[in-house]
Amino acid sequence: MFETPRLLIRPPEPRDFDALLALSRDPQVTQYLDRSSDGEEGTWRRLLAQIGHFQVFGTAMMAVEERGSGRFAGQMGFLHMRRGHGPDFDRDPEAGWTLAGWAQGRGYAREGMEALLAHLGSRRTVAMIDPANAPSLTLAARLGYTPLREARYGERPVQLLERPAPPV
Repeated sequence: MFETPRLLIRPPEPRDFDALLALSRDPQVTQYLDRSSDGEEGTWRRLLAQIGHFQVFGTAMMAVEERGSGRFAGQMGFLHMRRGHGPDFDRDPEAGWTLAGWAQGRGYAREGMEALLAHLGSRRTVAMIDPANAPSLTLAARLGYTPLREARYGERPVQLLERPAPPV
């Protein structure tokens, strides 16, 4: 569990299902993600995979709550996905963040990801972002991510990014 001045970041739990389902149905959240067709079953499978991912790797898409209100704000963290983008991408933890519409534009993603990156320590990380998602690309740059190359994920173009391991 991680705390920042405004956020509580914790491992995913079954109680997050309803909030995750609401995220998957919010067009403001899914416009750059391919999750609108997940429905209950897909959301439940993804949640269970995230719980298992945390058990195996100690990292996952963590649940994010606003500290003052306890309101579910979204997810962020690191996954080992093996997406088939090659060893220069797939071997390292992949950063990701998805925030509820009401939580976007408040600096929560940067605040939380900076805390998670600090905890991860001196590791190279990568990210995959839709090239049309300007807010996420801007955040990635602020977090130290630079372009690695363009690729495709499924039928969609994506920008692959990397954040070198910080100097020791």
